[in-house]
Amino acid sequence: MKKRCILLYHFYHPDDVISAQLFTELAEFFAANGLEPEVWTSNRYCHEALNVKKIQPPVEVLNGVKIRRFSRPDFPQHSNTGRLLNSFWISQKWLWRLWFQRYSDTVIIGTDPQFGFYIIPLVKLFRPKIKFILWDFDLYPDAVYASGKKFPGFIKRMINFYTALCYKKAALIADLGECMKKRIADYTDKVQMTTLVPWALKESYIVAPPDPEVRKKLFGETKLTLLYSGTLGQAHCFDEFVALARECRRRNASISFCFAGRGKFYDILKTKITPEDTNIHFAGFASEDELKKRLEAADITMISLRPDWDGVVLPSKYFGSLAVGRPVLYCGSENSDIKKWIEQSGAGLFMKNGDIGDCAGRLQRIAENRLLLADMQQKALDFYRQNFSKEIVCNKFMDELSKL
Repeated sequence: MKKRCILLYHFYHPDDVISAQLFTELAEFFAANGLEPEVWTSNRYCHEALNVKKIQPPVEVLNGVKIRRFSRPDFPQHSNTGRLLNSFWISQKWLWRLWFQRYSDTVIIGTDPQFGFYIIPLVKLFRPKIKFILWDFDLYPDAVYASGKKFPGFIKRMINFYTALCYKKAALIADLGECMKKRIADYTDKVQMTTLVPWALKESYIVAPPDPEVRKKLFGETKLTLLYSGTLGQAHCFDEFVALARECRRRNASISFCFAGRGKFYDILKTKITPEDTNIHFAGFASEDELKKRLEAADITMISLRPDWDGVVLPSKYFGSLAVGRPVLYCGSENSDIKKWIEQSGAGLFMKNGDIGDCAGRLQRIAENRLLLADMQQKALDFYRQNFSKEIVCNKFMDELSKL
């Protein structure tokens, strides 16, 4: 008899949000490798324009995976209140369903819906044999604290106490690196942890050359191209990249920058660009089919994370960039995992606040030395395939399930 496991995540296929696609690929990997996965998700899309639509049917089997879609209202995902209402609604439905399961399972639960993992101690009260694996794409309540939300001291202590209890009740926590591991350890050291990062949706075996038409459309005619691709949210910074682009223009360097994505802060960024910023370009959010060509059109990918968010989230675009052989320019904390990986791999540049001139000089040298760029690109691909590929991460997940 096949071993069963349940995967709980707010969004799933056909939603195009990255985390939904990762859970889809993980469930299908399990099905292809002898497990019997069942996914519990919602019947709504993540992004606001599609949130009003319902995904049908409520139950189906797709690529060997049984999918149960639990209904919920179309509360707006873009508002804090809406997200919390959605989280409570879908979590309580999962809670009731888990209470009345007829068999014990391993349950993999993600961090969307926010605070959804708060059901773990409640489930364990009545189903103590169920083993929970918590896959932390981001940390709550840490993300709320990092966004600047303040709570009275006793309320914050209560939240932290219950969060620690949830961690203790999990059989395993899958973190995204040492920074996240340290944050979890601040709550409790009585939990087993392992690092399982989100792999790239598009993987390559060679460093492919850019498509000339896509490159010209995004950047114009230039020697060196830098791309920011994906959501630009409150955890990310962009002022440093704008300042870097202006310094490159002041030096008459043949270097172009493109921001391609969506999000509230993406719209704010567009308002800060002036007609003099001739080396800064914009493009909309790319579909999954377009994404690989866009990433390959760039020489280097820009990634940022505000220091307060270190260990709370980890930009998945980092893995997407390495997977197609593109090094990164990272702006963030000196203690971050990405900075550590850049130093280990030699596949990227780290930019501290205030070193705009030094970074512009390094980019100029790369622009004039294609062999230097080619070496960085090959190192990026090699580092990804040796450490972060879908095959490596999914097989490690299978190993952890076997141990449980």
